[in-house]
Amino acid sequence: MFEAKLLNILNCAKEGTEAKKDVAKLLICLKFAIRHIAKEQRQISETLHQIKNKTDGQECSDFIKLACLRKYERDLKKIFELNNKHLAKIGELAIRALHYYESLGATDHELAQILNCNKKDLEEYRQMHRKFKKGVGFFVDAVMVYNVEHRSRKCDNVFIGDNPEETPFFSALLATMLYQMENNKEFVTKMQELVEDHFPEIRGEMYSLVKDPDGKVRLEKYYPPLKLVKSNYRLNVASKRKS
Repeated sequence: MFEAKLLNILNCAKEGTEAKKDVAKLLICLKFAIRHIAKEQRQISETLHQIKNKTDGQECSDFIKLACLRKYERDLKKIFELNNKHLAKIGELAIRALHYYESLGATDHELAQILNCNKKDLEEYRQMHRKFKKGVGFFVDAVMVYNVEHRSRKCDNVFIGDNPEETPFFSALLATMLYQMENNKEFVTKMQELVEDHFPEIRGEMYSLVKDPDGKVRLEKYYPPLKLVKSNYRLNVASKRKS
């Protein structure tokens, strides 16, 4: 639905309609959709945790109830994975919409209203972005790199990806990246090569994002495969004749 709406906006923009307002409305719709999915995911996670506590304590005599709980658990996990795919798809649309919104001349103030973030902080990040990333779009980086979305103080010490209801766009973009890493080997290879080529000094300090069975994301030490180093020297091995 959102993809069709975005394509309609892109087509209408060529006809001179108020595309910027339409994209802003679409971003707000995406924001509410992400929060809706995030709320459902949180509820599913809580239910799965309750089921786990119950099944761990079930006796063999309750095998019928245990079987029902197991089936319910499998069904919930399927819904959870399906929601993750929806979230990743919304993240793709959000990236396209943010890029397009910026290309239409949207201001930092307009972006701050959509992201519910501090305008002054956004302007400071803008100056930093201009200094180090000339010619690269700012709106997506504002979400993914600078994490400008406002969070309550209770979440200050919590990984930003664990608060999708408070940081909807970051969570959706992160879901898109995780989905690509899990399902697109070409994407993973290019990302690894890009990091190793530009930052060889961090080869021994690399981490990857890993999802636990309950859907939580955590960092895990990553050891990239060793590369074959080509040399211009040839190793000559002389064989001795047996006397």
